[in-house]
Amino acid sequence: MKLFSRDQEKPVVPLDIYASLVDALYDVRQSLFLGSLASAIAALLTAWKAQDWVLLVIAIAIVGVAWLRTLDMQNYAKLRDTLLDREALRVWEYRYVVGSSVHVALLGAWVLAAFVLTGDPFIRLFAFSGALAFMIGISGRNFASDLLVTSQIICAAIPMSAAIFVAGGWYLAIFVLLLLPFFAAVRLISNRLRQTLLDAVIATRDMTMLAMRFD
Repeated sequence: MKLFSRDQEKPVVPLDIYASLVDALYDVRQSLFLGSLASAIAALLTAWKAQDWVLLVIAIAIVGVAWLRTLDMQNYAKLRDTLLDREALRVWEYRYVVGSSVHVALLGAWVLAAFVLTGDPFIRLFAFSGALAFMIGISGRNFASDLLVTSQIICAAIPMSAAIFVAGGWYLAIFVLLLLPFFAAVRLISNRLRQTLLDAVIATRDMTMLAMRFD
């Protein structure tokens, strides 16, 4: 179900459905904790092996961002009952987008630093595969917001592609072409999951309205 505003020729999701999408973003505390913990441990491991302070700073930054995002999720839970209009919900959606995008950008910076500052094959492979594994989970965690999925893909694709160029110049540039279908698939899966959630929310709302009419 899609509505259209008079001022803008684009679909506007009804308020109750939009609220469900924002709720879905903040309902992933366990996944957020586990993903952030794994990322921080991996970054700390590479920093220890490389004995490089830049990698250490990135690892500490990942921990700090994860802590701030956890506090934000707690605050959202406390204030949820007061968020009754679209503008208030949009602010919290943007807050989640910013926090999550910063986290992914740090993962991208971790990969780029691993390739630029070290020549250790283990550190490079560990960082690249760790960031890639985190990106796989985007579809399951953040599909509720198209803006979030897009921003995360951009924040990851640019530094990871740059890292490949640093590693092998133009000869390994073909590997970037293999990343494009991967990121495209992440976006397509996210869109499908978001549509499934929308269909479920709309069906539940319609059944509730129908039951009220019968009553």
